[in-house]
Amino acid sequence: MPYAFIQDIPADAYTYGQVRARMADTPPAGLLSHVVYEREEGLRFVDVWESEEAWRAFHDSTLMPILSSVLSDNGLTPDPSKVIREQVTVVDTWVQAPAHLPVA
Repeated sequence: MPYAFIQDIPADAYTYGQVRARMADTPPAGLLSHVVYEREEGLRFVDVWESEEAWRAFHDSTLMPILSSVLSDNGLTPDPSKVIREQVTVVDTWVQAPAHLPVA
C-alpha cells in the first residue's frame, strides 16, 4: 500500500543540497515522488512511496547515515516529533526534475 511521508526540518536549501550531494543520482527503489519546499521555519519534505517497507529500507540504509552526518556538521538535530505518517491511496503522481539544486 502506498505510504506518504511528511516532515518539517529546520534546515535551509544549502543544507539539503549537502544531503543530496551525498546520495545517488537515481531515485531510491520504491520512491514515487519527492518534493521539498521552503517554509518560514525551514524545509518541508513530502514523499510518496510504494510502501512503508520501501521507505524504511531507504531511511535505515541510506538516509539516516547521510542525514545524521550533515545535520551534525551543521549543528542541527532531527526532530522525529515533526513527522507525519499516513497510508494513502495514490490517484496520480507527476514528477519533473528540478532545474537546479544548491549543493555544497
